[in-house]
Amino acid sequence: MRLSRLWLIVLILLTFASPIWAQDSASDTPALLDMLALVPDSPSAREYLVSYVNYRAVEAARPGALQADTWADWEAARQADDAAFDPWMAAFQGISSGPIEMLQLLFVADNWPQVIGFDFFEIDQALEYGQPPSMVQVLQGDFNAEAIVSAYEAREFSVEARGDLTLLCGGDGCDNGMALNMDRLDQTNPFGGRFGRQEPLLIAPGHLVDSADIAQVDQHIALLEGEAASLADDAQFQAAARVAAREGLLIQVQFANAALLGIEGDNGASIPAYDLLVLADAATESEQVVSVGLVYASAADAQAAAEALPARIESYQSIVRDQPFLDILAERNAAYTVEVFEDETSGAAVAVVVLRGPLAGAEAVDGRLPSSSQIFRLLVQMLYQRDLGWMVP
Repeated sequence: MRLSRLWLIVLILLTFASPIWAQDSASDTPALLDMLALVPDSPSAREYLVSYVNYRAVEAARPGALQADTWADWEAARQADDAAFDPWMAAFQGISSGPIEMLQLLFVADNWPQVIGFDFFEIDQALEYGQPPSMVQVLQGDFNAEAIVSAYEAREFSVEARGDLTLLCGGDGCDNGMALNMDRLDQTNPFGGRFGRQEPLLIAPGHLVDSADIAQVDQHIALLEGEAASLADDAQFQAAARVAAREGLLIQVQFANAALLGIEGDNGASIPAYDLLVLADAATESEQVVSVGLVYASAADAQAAAEALPARIESYQSIVRDQPFLDILAERNAAYTVEVFEDETSGAAVAVVVLRGPLAGAEAVDGRLPSSSQIFRLLVQMLYQRDLGWMVP
């Protein structure tokens, strides 16, 4: 793997020279690629977002954060005002990726073992993609399949064995997973409970797949049975994953279709068109490290983009915030560099903007600890607001 650097360094407020967490990218990249290997290479995955989070990394990246084994342990720490609880909350408030609804239900998740057969803290990594009502959630962890089946059978789901896969379908069949039923409303059930849905669930070795749309679940079955390709088979996703995992502890990632940027106009020197954008959030012992990657099939296109990006960044005026992008970064004590990453394994190349800033402080502000991952959260918000015009082709 070869890395050529185009050092276009812009000091915004601080120059960072702190040691990083030593982490061999070869040991971390497979964790993200393994999750991408569970996502069928389909229009649903490519046309919008693939959103990933590693919950164990969220905890590990925040000094002093609680590391609970069960929801009951977590709740006991909250009730006891455990000193480790506030850092945990501040860390999880920085999450902008993965199944966000699960986090919104965390305070009422005490009955998950009875309703869905597992505890929130059994989930190690999570991934979400697609658009409503066909969203797909992929959860990785050490799950008890028998407990899940028992909980679903108690809700009158049927069980269909397919080799080492188990498909659970609601009483009206898997084809009716999108059906709304006000009599079945359960605001604590993260799998369609707020709509009264009985969403199909696929149990596979080491992971679960949920979607209201059985067609999406069927695509996963085809993938797991070797009849379809995954995103991990794609050269550009491979390069994007390796960029994401190069430095520090990888926390969360957004893979986005570049069409979502959706802004046209005078954004400075043109950059070559690209399809895949990656936003990755990592942490070292002293820094937030956020990588923004524009993924190309050729190194020449990635180099051309890297040469144009600094001027675009320096001149960009946020539409939503009505202030220069550099000022927005300065408020977060952030600095950026631009480089080109060439992935010898896949042959793809990435124009990468790396933003660095200090970790969230350990002192409370207005009675609350500052949240983690503030730079990443900013960029995700700007992506959703279509306010990242500096990277529009």
